[in-house]
Amino acid sequence: MIADMLPPRSKSSDAAGETGYRTKAEWAYLQVRGWIQSGILEPEERLDQEELAARLGISRIPLRQALVKLQSDGLIVSRPHAGATVAPLSLTDAEDIYAARAVLEPMLTEAAAATMGEEAIGELRQIVARQETAGEAGDRLLFLDLDREFHERLYHGAGYRISLDLVNRLRDLSERYVALYQGDAQRSQATLSEHDEILGHCAARDGAAAAAAMRDHIRHGIEYLRKRAGAPGSDISE
Repeated sequence: MIADMLPPRSKSSDAAGETGYRTKAEWAYLQVRGWIQSGILEPEERLDQEELAARLGISRIPLRQALVKLQSDGLIVSRPHAGATVAPLSLTDAEDIYAARAVLEPMLTEAAAATMGEEAIGELRQIVARQETAGEAGDRLLFLDLDREFHERLYHGAGYRISLDLVNRLRDLSERYVALYQGDAQRSQATLSEHDEILGHCAARDGAAAAAAMRDHIRHGIEYLRKRAGAPGSDISE
């Protein structure tokens, strides 16, 4: 049941009203999107609106508005007489997303490595250390947040605003896939080692090596997903 997996119930007055500018529908959208992207809500899981509304502490009207937006994002699917379910993970989509990432992210890594100073590298190493601590504590959500922060902070140093915007959009699309393989302890440990390797090349100002390491990092992710899916074109099981 949804209620068994989700974080504790929040008061809608605090959650939606605290920031002042978010409606309950907007807040619900962000919450449910986060649960889907992190894997708390699993692929093809049925979404019980009554349970979700109770967990979020809101009525079903703003929740339905949030679900409509999530459907337009491709994160949920709705079928007549069957209700809404979390969208399946498609290997075809993953191949598409990761092919684009493999072009843009090494480019940004190489550009960032050329100008990255010791302070920036130190900050990135701290993120990796915090990520390792989160992994040891079994805090999957924090591990994923820090993984994204590592990549965003690294690419920010490249100075390519449009490419960075594109990468952030690709990261939104790939978040569910990243959550899937980062839930594997062996793959999570490999991620930390690969982050360290990338930073080592950045510290040496070896942009080409840093780009190659990033390319390998992305390739390892899609290779894991291929193994999970089995046959080409198949959905990826949780």
